[in-house]
Amino acid sequence: MNKKKIIICLGSTGGHIFPGIALADAIKQSSPDYEILFINTLKSNEMLPKLNFNYKIIGINIYGFVGKNILEKIKSIFSLFICICKTLVILKKFKPEIIIGSGGFVWLPVGISSFILNKKIYTIEGNSIPGLANKIISKLSKKIFINFESSLNYFEKSKCFNLGYPIREIEKKREPKKDIDILIIGGSQGSKTLNTRFLDQIEDLLNRLTKEKIKEFTIIHQTGIEDFHRVKKIASRYEAKFDFLKYSPEIFLDNINDYYSRTRLLISRAGASTICETKNCDLINILVPIKNSTNNHQYHNALEMNEKGLAEIWQENDQNLVLTNKIFNLLSKKDKAREILSNKKNQSNDYSAKNIVKEILKDG
Repeated sequence: MNKKKIIICLGSTGGHIFPGIALADAIKQSSPDYEILFINTLKSNEMLPKLNFNYKIIGINIYGFVGKNILEKIKSIFSLFICICKTLVILKKFKPEIIIGSGGFVWLPVGISSFILNKKIYTIEGNSIPGLANKIISKLSKKIFINFESSLNYFEKSKCFNLGYPIREIEKKREPKKDIDILIIGGSQGSKTLNTRFLDQIEDLLNRLTKEKIKEFTIIHQTGIEDFHRVKKIASRYEAKFDFLKYSPEIFLDNINDYYSRTRLLISRAGASTICETKNCDLINILVPIKNSTNNHQYHNALEMNEKGLAEIWQENDQNLVLTNKIFNLLSKKDKAREILSNKKNQSNDYSAKNIVKEILKDG
């Protein structure tokens, strides 16, 4: 008997890759007879060796459209037509019954090719405001899975299921030990802007901690590869000046669940994956939206979390003192910190991947 087949389409960043892996793992657990193929951008192949990725994958070379200049947009449109042709060949050869995608420009050729061949298409939207690819492919989709209630404003409501955003099983195991005071994560590739803004205010924060007679303070800082040596040099300087400080820059954090479980306060971007991975973790979030994210979606993600009392927001154009005050007050276990931790206890989307897979496979 021939195996049933599913294609999962990945974007180029961790925010698309991690959910794809979560879905594949959930499919294998519930229906081991399915064969899974990933289609992604060639760019995302660079990340996969770090993630214990054990699935078949084909990369296609597509160029983004949104936010590009006129020449780059022409190049993007040209690459889109080429990738539709390539994807049609892949689909005809692999013969999948189901196609799943979570956005990114690569989802356009995959989704369009799937529609041409009359395949069952499923779109996953993790952000409060969808990007161009999901807006288009959602119209061709059988079902749309959303993470934020506000996403309903952009899709056909009858197709939508609010089941959360898929996160890997490994992300959900938590340990009570808290030995990281601050964890900084700038996305899967790091963020030089976030790195710089945090470093701009750190001396003021450390001086305040000195006055409080803090005996030990640990910072883990995921910098990305390009900014690692600069941050490492500055961190060493502060470690020498403040004897209670342990400041450890890292290029990439392999077992992110372990870090989340040990963290008191997380400073991070406001992408869908990070928000969902930490929504019901016992830590305090300060979300720093990317200033130029598509449709300003990270700000709206952060705003919705803040309005639910699940996170604080600090924007890139806010003064350094604002961040220093937020960190110091939240770590001092003041009312706002207690409120966030209390609200998080009522959150539950641990089974998003399983529930999404169940809803997809229900269609046969």
